[in-house]
Amino acid sequence: MPPELVVLLLGAAPLAEVRGAIPWGVFAGGLSPLAAFFWAVVGNISIYLVLLLVLSRIGDALEHRKGPLQRFSLWWFSRMRRHYRHRFHKWEAWALLFFVAVPLPFTGAWSAAIAAYVFGIAPRKAMVPGSLGILLSGALVAISTAGIQVLLF
Repeated sequence: MPPELVVLLLGAAPLAEVRGAIPWGVFAGGLSPLAAFFWAVVGNISIYLVLLLVLSRIGDALEHRKGPLQRFSLWWFSRMRRHYRHRFHKWEAWALLFFVAVPLPFTGAWSAAIAAYVFGIAPRKAMVPGSLGILLSGALVAISTAGIQVLLF
């Protein structure tokens, strides 16, 4: 499989996202940091936009389905709303930019799309801030990876 495709798929993967795709592209795939950044960001933004459009349908179906899955989803969504409402209330959709821009575990596009659904941020309002956050996170990871590459080689 071409390394560009692997980086694109890793960029779209839930746990790897840009934090895993860019280093893999540079160190295992032999891509330049800029090429790895490009393909990882394309994969991550693509899945983010798809998730924004699909999650509301999935979440609504979970909340209206009877049984343990409904109880769990209602509990989890209400817990998330209760604990993090003040952060999202203040910044609204722009909170997603800050949330995604910091390249830490569980702060990527997948989590941001879930947060947009949980806090009732319309997909159209969430697209730009989340995408900008992905770009910033990818830039931080690409710059860090390039620095490590210079130190190692």
